[in-house]
Amino acid sequence: QVKELKANIYSNKNIVTTSKKEKDSIKRFYESQIAAINSSFSSDIKLLNSTWEAKFQLHNITILLDMKTKFESEKARLLESFKEQHQMEISKLKAELAYVESSRNSSHFTVLELKKRLADQTNEYTTKTKDFESKSKEAAKTIAELREKFKKATSSSSSPAVSKDRSAANTASS
Repeated sequence: QVKELKANIYSNKNIVTTSKKEKDSIKRFYESQIAAINSSFSSDIKLLNSTWEAKFQLHNITILLDMKTKFESEKARLLESFKEQHQMEISKLKAELAYVESSRNSSHFTVLELKKRLADQTNEYTTKTKDFESKSKEAAKTIAELREKFKKATSSSSSPAVSKDRSAANTASS
């Protein structure tokens, strides 16, 4: 359109007009044509700028969507890896717990067995101690009775000197 207008201007230069009115009218016509073209050109530039801006924004959105997709993929991969690691750790801890419980249970049975043995041995010791004490008392009683009998037997003997020697012997052995 600009080329057409310039062509019209150059072709109209050669026209000779007689009246100032006609010149003003032609001038206003061309000025209105130029203003219309400028307005159209300005609108076209705005439209072109808007198109470029839209393309730029679309490009940015595409980049952001690609980045989001990559991040989501990486996030999913990391979560899966994290889950696998935790599953392995949980499995390991469960195995350790089972071992500890097994050890504890066997230790518990061992402790119970040892406590039972100790109680049995304590009872046996107590019983043997009581038997020993009763036999010791019985033996002491028997010894006392035998001494008494010995004293009686020695006192009824015929010689008092022999009886003194035997008393001295009995006292020394006691």
